[in-house]
Amino acid sequence: MMRKVICSLLVFAAVTVLAGPGLDPVFTEYGNLQSALASDNFDNARKAAGAMKDAIAHVDTKTLSAEEKKAWQSTEKNLSTATAAVQGASEIGAARTSFEDVSKALIALAEVASPDGFARFRCPMAFNNKGADWLQKGDTVNNPYFGASMLRCGFKVRPEHLKKKDHGHDHDHDHKH
Repeated sequence: MMRKVICSLLVFAAVTVLAGPGLDPVFTEYGNLQSALASDNFDNARKAAGAMKDAIAHVDTKTLSAEEKKAWQSTEKNLSTATAAVQGASEIGAARTSFEDVSKALIALAEVASPDGFARFRCPMAFNNKGADWLQKGDTVNNPYFGASMLRCGFKVRPEHLKKKDHGHDHDHDHKH
């Protein structure tokens, strides 16, 4: 019995050391925020923004590569401000507007961090046809800027920096409006 406990502790310790906080918690909470907005769930979007704000505050820069650290330092302030704006929004439209700024900062980080499973998407009709990008997991467009009214409006963008996790599939633009 004692041997089993010791082995379990050693495995847990190794996983903890290897996992490290890095930027993963920030991307995870961002994914929750994106999903809540795509689902038109304003309360969950505000909660996810709060959790993301907490994740931002707890990033351990010692666990980041030099390139990630540089990108983090140049985006952290804008990311924190935009996330706080989503959390403090009085209605879902304002949250979606601030989400664009959150997305811009996370996309800049994704260029160096290559978050596992995330891809870049674009809706050309967002914000009066100005267009806006976001990150999300999966292949099906889940538009956070329109939610249910135009959930599938957009397409996946495959920038070179996110292809690392793609295992050779090349879907540059899967247009759907």
